[in-house]
Amino acid sequence: MSDIIATFVYDWLLTFQDEIELIWRAEWTLGKVVFLLTRYLAFVDPAVFVVYMFYPELDSNLCGSLYTTSIHLLVVGIVVAELIMAIRVYALWGKSPCILAILVVLTLAASITSIFLIQRTLDFLFWPKSFLPRLIPCFMLSRNFELSHQIFSVFLIEVLFDTVIMVLTAWKGIAQWGQDSGGSPLLLIFYRDGMAYFLCFFVLSMANCIIYLNVQTTIKYHDLLIEYVQQQSYVLMLRVFHSVLSTRIILNLREAVGGSKQVRSFATDIKFSPATPLTPFTPPIA
Repeated sequence: MSDIIATFVYDWLLTFQDEIELIWRAEWTLGKVVFLLTRYLAFVDPAVFVVYMFYPELDSNLCGSLYTTSIHLLVVGIVVAELIMAIRVYALWGKSPCILAILVVLTLAASITSIFLIQRTLDFLFWPKSFLPRLIPCFMLSRNFELSHQIFSVFLIEVLFDTVIMVLTAWKGIAQWGQDSGGSPLLLIFYRDGMAYFLCFFVLSMANCIIYLNVQTTIKYHDLLIEYVQQQSYVLMLRVFHSVLSTRIILNLREAVGGSKQVRSFATDIKFSPATPLTPFTPPIA
């Protein structure tokens, strides 16, 4: 678990100078707000999570409060990161009202369903004291094992969300292939970062589904400490990588838009469809 947090801090240090130049000195926009949310909430919920996992003086009530708080913060962080991807696709499609409607419905459906499943699961959890408090203060158990076993559905919802985002991105990319704007630096960054984001979270979400199912079965019958920690570590990894990759997307786009006259000129004169005249393109996160 420490290596996951170290990766996040290391990435933050690597990109902090870019953050000052491209984010803090820029005007306040929706992109700036979602960047700061996804960037700095990722310092809060892992910290709460680590206290829950490793502080030996916690009692059962405090374990429950800390875990519930960390999960709620985690959900907010992931939703904000996914919002960045939705905004990115909306810009790529020339701010199409039809695409906006699809993204709004998709985001609301995925978020509301995930929140419902998570809250329903949390309502049945309890935290007995561990017999090895120096290693972990409490265990997380459920009064309704079959219900808690279905929480892997949340990870499947994320896979579906990211798949739709990737399909919309690829669809637009194929449509633009061969056009003058198809090989521009800014669009190449859109497609490159989108593909990397999708592949990373497809693998992580599917791994979470598989490991969560295996760990839940193991906990029920064997109560093995190491596999319980492994499950929690994969959830934390998903959260941290959402922050790292989504903030990288914003920084890369801002750097491309401000990095050269050629890209700046392109960013205001991009063709989104052969059926329409040239339309201005201003990345919503720039």
